[in-house]
Amino acid sequence: MGEILVTTNTNVYIANHTPISHRGRFNAVIPVIMGAGFALGPLISGDYIRKYGINNIWPVICFLSITAAVLMYSLYFNEKKRKQF
Repeated sequence: MGEILVTTNTNVYIANHTPISHRGRFNAVIPVIMGAGFALGPLISGDYIRKYGINNIWPVICFLSITAAVLMYSLYFNEKKRKQF
């Protein structure tokens, strides 16, 4: 579900939050950043699983997911606060 939301909303978010002169640059860089995450995620988690076992990766994934959710909520809160002014 998260991947679907990110894929369908990333370009809309960029279009609404960047100056017109920089939209092309942002639209070019975002797929590179996301691709790096898709490439490095399995590599890093695979090494972690090899060292500590598959059962120990789930707390790490849970922590990263909660951290990402808190950061997304703080982004929402900051944008909402900025629109009030």
